[in-house]
Amino acid sequence: MINEFLDNLPTTKVETWKYTSLKKHFEDYKVIDGSTDFEFLNLDGSKNDNCKIEKASFVTTAPSAGNIAGDSAFNLTNKATKTYKITINNKNRPVILKHKYNNGVSVNKFLIESNDNEIHLLNEFTNNDEKHALSFNQFETNANNNQSINITNLQKLNNKSLIFNNILAFSKENTHIDIVSVDLGSKLARTNVHSELNHSESTTSVHGLYATKGNTHTDTNSFIYHNAPRSYSSQLYKSVLDDSARGVFTGLIRVEKDAQAINSDQLNKNLLLTSKAKANSRPQLEIYADDVKCSHGSTTGQINDDEVFYFTSRGIKIERAKKILSKAFINDVLFKIKNQDIKNLLIKEVNDG
Repeated sequence: MINEFLDNLPTTKVETWKYTSLKKHFEDYKVIDGSTDFEFLNLDGSKNDNCKIEKASFVTTAPSAGNIAGDSAFNLTNKATKTYKITINNKNRPVILKHKYNNGVSVNKFLIESNDNEIHLLNEFTNNDEKHALSFNQFETNANNNQSINITNLQKLNNKSLIFNNILAFSKENTHIDIVSVDLGSKLARTNVHSELNHSESTTSVHGLYATKGNTHTDTNSFIYHNAPRSYSSQLYKSVLDDSARGVFTGLIRVEKDAQAINSDQLNKNLLLTSKAKANSRPQLEIYADDVKCSHGSTTGQINDDEVFYFTSRGIKIERAKKILSKAFINDVLFKIKNQDIKNLLIKEVNDG
């Protein structure tokens, strides 16, 4: 299964991989079977016994549109033999699911289910410093009517590792799905997000943050599909890129002809801390309805010299000033996290990084 992926790596000629060359990351890669350890925790670090992850067979919901069905990383996870059902029964309280990778290749597929009115799940992806992980994951969530699903992904793998995450979200009547991805590590991180609003009065928010350095490469390919009237979406992605880090964002919002009275916004902003850091951004709209409010935009730049001077003139060193300005730049993404406790935890992770 993994060999099929490695033998047919997408090239930069493929539109959704235009700025991400996989070949250089896999030139000397030797396939070694790996494994993943899972653990549910409360936010205070204690073990959580209310939630479960167990092996289970299920069929992935077929995407109605978009490009994820043709993506090789998605096709790999869709064939995964290690499939799990994640059951969240935590009385609307937040919970952490730790994914700890051992050396080698892991391909896992997950279905997230819950009868709680609100789900607050933090997926944390980690591995040991000496481990070289190659991880492929697929997460699917199908909201119930009037349900709020909030999923935060915190990726902090070492700089030897590669991770591919595929996220599928399908809304129902009067539901809210909120996805926030925070990338702090790994040599290569690629996230495919596919969110469908197939019922009216449904909302999806998809936000992301890259705070990376070294030679890291972080890439997001996002597709939000408005297929019902009175549906709403919001998207904010920001990156702070240091050293030779590179960030890529491709986001497409598609509005079908019968999806009238919708509201959607999309924004990507990138902050480059060095001349070697790079950002590529492609926010896109595809609209077939006439009663819509849609906006998109993108900016890329460096820290304002006047702002740095303001700090240094008050006795704050340049590096400290840049760090303060960088944190201020990315905080509004972290503020999108609905649960205050998870939000505080992520703010601490980013600030300590």
